[in-house]
Amino acid sequence: MICYDIWDMILLDKNFLKTLENGADCVILILISRVLTRKMGMEAIKGILLDLSIPKWIHITIESLAMMKNLRLLKILLDHESTSMRDDYKVKLSKDFEFPSYELRYLYWHGYPLEYLPSSFNAEDLVELDMCYSSLKQLWENDMLLEKLNTIRLSCSQHLIEIPDISISAPNLEKLIFDGCSSLLEVHPSIGKLNKLILLNLKNCKKLVCFPCIINMKALQILNFSGCSGLKKFPNIQGNMENLLDLYLASIAIEELPSSIGHLTGLVLLDLKWCKNLKSLPTSICKLKSLEYLFLSGCSKLESFPEMMENMDNLKELLLDGTPIEVLPSSIERLKVLILLNLRKCKNLVSLSKKPPSVDISRM
Repeated sequence: MICYDIWDMILLDKNFLKTLENGADCVILILISRVLTRKMGMEAIKGILLDLSIPKWIHITIESLAMMKNLRLLKILLDHESTSMRDDYKVKLSKDFEFPSYELRYLYWHGYPLEYLPSSFNAEDLVELDMCYSSLKQLWENDMLLEKLNTIRLSCSQHLIEIPDISISAPNLEKLIFDGCSSLLEVHPSIGKLNKLILLNLKNCKKLVCFPCIINMKALQILNFSGCSGLKKFPNIQGNMENLLDLYLASIAIEELPSSIGHLTGLVLLDLKWCKNLKSLPTSICKLKSLEYLFLSGCSKLESFPEMMENMDNLKELLLDGTPIEVLPSSIERLKVLILLNLRKCKNLVSLSKKPPSVDISRM
């Protein structure tokens, strides 16, 4: 344990413990326990870091945290690869657990064991909320205002059911990360109005069956739906989204893309690998003038590639391997800068009459 000033920071680090003699971790845990249960300079504590990879129970009570009125950082980490959430790697919380959140800027709690945040949670200065592997069922119910909140990360929170309306409570969000939330069923329509959002990651949210219309996500750069195997329809896009660079749609259940995909004028990468229900692409895909990478590998129902009525001046890689395409359109020669055209395992392909001059065709 390392202490700065008068309990300015409490740090419990497993690597540091390894350098101590046997039993030293117990001494440190006793000291932590004393700090969390007594009035030992509580008001001066600004941050707590606990590494729960150390196989000991930590008992945190409401009384111990209530006095930490200046707490700005609460970070409880867990090495999930090595511990797999074993019982001896957990924090025990009182039923009436609360913690002072008025000054809180950063809340990282991997493996948070309760289904809801405390009813008194009101962190107006909160910048980042990171609760991966939590037991949360939803974020919050009350009408709080978190104008400074920049990032919400709830990766692998497998009990999370819905994402509520956060466009009013957290209007300045830039990153929403919910990958691996396998029980997520619903996303509130207001998410499409987050006009400062840069990253939205819903990878492997397997029960998500729909997503609201994208209205005003003008700052969005990365959108990831890969592995959302229940998602049968890609949301309609209203207005140009020239800042979207990467769109990941691998292994989802869509049969087609909306024509509004052409509004993604700044798109660089479109990943549709293993979309086994995808039957066709809209001609508006040719409007993606910035597109450099188009991945369609393993789309086992995609029998044709659309005629390109316009040049796609930046497309470098086109992966069609494992598709039942029979003929490529003659307009394929419009792809002047195409470097790689992957046609491996295209067993129905009869011939390739024309090709761009610089392309490397892979058919092995």
